[in-house]
Amino acid sequence: MNGINNYIDLHTHSTASDGSISPVKLMELAHECKLSYIALTDHDTMRGVPEAYKKACELGIKMIPGAEMSCVYAGNEIHILGYKLDFSGDENELLPIFSDLESFARDREERNLELLSRLRADGYDISYEDLNPNNEDTKITRAHFATALMNKGYVKDRSAAFDTLLADNSKYVPAKTTSIEKTCSFFNKHNLFFSLAHPLQYGLSNSELEDLILKLKLFGMEGLEVYHSTHKQHDSLKLKALASKYGLFCTGGSDFHGEVKPGLMLGSGYGSLNVPESLILDILKHKNII
Repeated sequence: MNGINNYIDLHTHSTASDGSISPVKLMELAHECKLSYIALTDHDTMRGVPEAYKKACELGIKMIPGAEMSCVYAGNEIHILGYKLDFSGDENELLPIFSDLESFARDREERNLELLSRLRADGYDISYEDLNPNNEDTKITRAHFATALMNKGYVKDRSAAFDTLLADNSKYVPAKTTSIEKTCSFFNKHNLFFSLAHPLQYGLSNSELEDLILKLKLFGMEGLEVYHSTHKQHDSLKLKALASKYGLFCTGGSDFHGEVKPGLMLGSGYGSLNVPESLILDILKHKNII
């Protein structure tokens, strides 16, 4: 395996969605960080995978195609990470996935246009071109809105934008309608291994979180993101116990976005995140992939 530390990162973003570095640069950074495995998990897209996979192969890194999908559960937006663990490197394998992802992309585009319209109606002078002037193929997220609002001087920084204008309960943000049923059906159709992302970020009580985990397991979920940049040690221990209780594999990653999340580093998060390679090896062995 490449990398003397044998650490992995199964949750990363590039300019294919709301990250600040390209898929290729992300793989180069993974090499610098001595990661043995990395998953590219852009929001609602895998368009960055082919170029990332090619570069990862050149550098001797094991790269897993993935996507982070947003959906609704009990009025809350939740995120689920899906991984194509058995990818051979043939881009044609991804074409059916690309095609189905377009329906999710259309839903996101409609919400983006409504969000933009609501902001403009209240005097926030931003255009669609302000959201992402450099790459027309990028999937636009609220992070792009936050950057545009900051650049225009309406908020002091991205965090302020998310705390006010772009908060989930803001009058500007349209309610998300994509169901967990639709999302899980997509994962199952394409034989993607999937895992609930950052489970403690949804404001759920312990019983509510267990209800969600159980429902997702019934829909075919096999993983739980136990290790994440925002998790303290006691958080990870709690989630590890839940993964054991429900027979789920532990996954983990930094949720790296580059400069969009200052101070959050690939692989190490805010400094103490070290996700062991054994997690992905256990999953791959269970799936008879290695």
